[in-house]
Amino acid sequence: MEKQTIAVLGPGSWGTALSQVLNDNGHEVRIWGNLPEQINEINTYHTNKHYFKDVVLDENIIAYTDLAEALKDVDAILFVVPTKVTRLVAQQVAKTLDHKAIIMHASKGLEPDSHKRLSTILEEEIPEHLRSDIVVVSGPSHAEETIVRDLTLITAASKDLQTAQYVQELFSNNYFRLYTNTDVIGVETAGALKNIIAVGAGALHGLGFGDNAKAAIIARGLAEITRLGVALGASPLTYSGLSGVGDLIVTGTSIHSRNWRAGDALGRGESLADIEAKLRRVVNFNGPGFNNRQDSLDRATTKGKMFTRYLVDEINVPNGIATNYKLRDKFFKDNNINRYQYDHAVDCYPGSWGASILSEVNGPTFYYLGDPRVAICKGDTGWALYDLRGTGKNEKLLQVARYSCRPFTKQSR
Repeated sequence: MEKQTIAVLGPGSWGTALSQVLNDNGHEVRIWGNLPEQINEINTYHTNKHYFKDVVLDENIIAYTDLAEALKDVDAILFVVPTKVTRLVAQQVAKTLDHKAIIMHASKGLEPDSHKRLSTILEEEIPEHLRSDIVVVSGPSHAEETIVRDLTLITAASKDLQTAQYVQELFSNNYFRLYTNTDVIGVETAGALKNIIAVGAGALHGLGFGDNAKAAIIARGLAEITRLGVALGASPLTYSGLSGVGDLIVTGTSIHSRNWRAGDALGRGESLADIEAKLRRVVNFNGPGFNNRQDSLDRATTKGKMFTRYLVDEINVPNGIATNYKLRDKFFKDNNINRYQYDHAVDCYPGSWGASILSEVNGPTFYYLGDPRVAICKGDTGWALYDLRGTGKNEKLLQVARYSCRPFTKQSR
């Protein structure tokens, strides 16, 4: 394929990961976003540390806040924005775009209130003379894995097979592969509805149920998704493929899935408000229910309610420590993690463990609250906030704080 120019609308984790895939394939990639500081970071430092702390992007990936600049002479446009703003961004594109382009989207979900599929929204808002048939890019994929070039197989679905094949060729390489499909309804409904089942699977784990129950909810959930999709006009075979059972497995079993983590937290009795705050990766120290920052810090560290499930520590932990409880206990003892902390640091999911606690031997304990930029520390002098972006005197200690880690290694996902 000849070099193409692609505008990626949305510099989030998945938009950034897909931008890297396209750049690896030799295309000109333009990322568009509306946060000047984020766009400046991408262009100046070639990082997007809110999502990927340790990833350095190719300097050929250019970010824009000006939509007209981003769309100038592009061959294709990839929407990777939240579902609730897809229509708004599509309207802006329709007003700005001055030529026909391939239109793709890689978001999963339905429009709030209307419950319309995203391809329907794009068809409604972007005139036919400015677009192709919409191509849906969807399937089992964690951005944390794609960004480090782990193997990923997903689907390109369009009513027009030739357009889907164009997108397949656009993205496919030695670690990222697309399979074509003409069942847009099936692919989009699978991508949206599997999130509901993933929340249920996480809740079962949080409630303490075993693998039998989790397998049951995933299997029966898939049956329900298939029946609903078929009623909406989809092919039942789609739900047996990557965008169906494949995406359900990765979302319904993985700690990297925000839907699974939300369900797990619900099952453990956390409030929906706390879960939403945690999953937004924003620590609000003065929000509802907090009288002052000290109150919020106390609440955040009580019973681990604001803890994430990732091990963030500058240690060399051998593989296998998860199932070797003697080694695990020795690790906690050697790193001055007491029993109270231990209770909230382990038992993340069967066969493995992670911690929200970052400790130095004979040093303070750091609590990582889900925001990749911020941690709190309780030391000899009380509570303090720390910047995890690796600056100043804390660089050595905090440079290993991971937005997401492979269990027991320091390799970023």
